[in-house]
Amino acid sequence: MLLGEVESILRHKGVAQITSQLDWDQWNVLSFLAHEGFGLAPNIILTRDTSEMPQVLEEIEADDEVDLSSPEGDAEIALSRDRIPVRTTEERDLAAMGFKPAQRIALQKQL
Repeated sequence: MLLGEVESILRHKGVAQITSQLDWDQWNVLSFLAHEGFGLAPNIILTRDTSEMPQVLEEIEADDEVDLSSPEGDAEIALSRDRIPVRTTEERDLAAMGFKPAQRIALQKQL
């Protein structure tokens, strides 16, 4: 009854989906949400220790680095030549970044 009223208000405001998270062992809440039409969301919930991680930086020779703060320099040209390899983070990267799967699940319901 209460959740139905919340859904009605959210639908009126243009919300199309409700997502929630809970621990695996919260069976009473899980059962309630399942009864209300929630199903597993496609999200993966991750946790990470928030203490400082050690940083490993490559040493750069002073002569090799472009001084972009110099008014005599060619900062615009140097920056236009920069090529930084970038790729999408993949599941195999998570452990190296200190992430691990949480003991939580995400549930969602379409309104």
